[in-house]
Amino acid sequence: MLYFLGIVLLTFTSTFMVADTVAHIWQALNKNRVALLSYGVWMAAFTLSVVDVDWLTTLGFAHALFFIGCWMFARPSDTQLLPQLDDYVRIPFSVYVPAYFALYFLQSWLW
Repeated sequence: MLYFLGIVLLTFTSTFMVADTVAHIWQALNKNRVALLSYGVWMAAFTLSVVDVDWLTTLGFAHALFFIGCWMFARPSDTQLLPQLDDYVRIPFSVYVPAYFALYFLQSWLW
């Protein structure tokens, strides 16, 4: 039960981190629509998880892969190609990804 509550809170916050990161990387997208779409995906995963299919773990893994991909794409280098995107990529990568994998590896102990 503790694992389920942890994964619910972690994926809920990462849903809006993903929406914020996507809206800042691709400025042509509307920030509110991206957030609404991300929230809809989270609600679907939450509903399926309550029905006893663990979609929140899959969604959390997809978010972690997304942040790792964005970090590889927009990370600062010697040339500093994308300095305006640094915080939108670095903070989720350094906070969410370790928290998700720590929670995932402690899954059997917390369940």
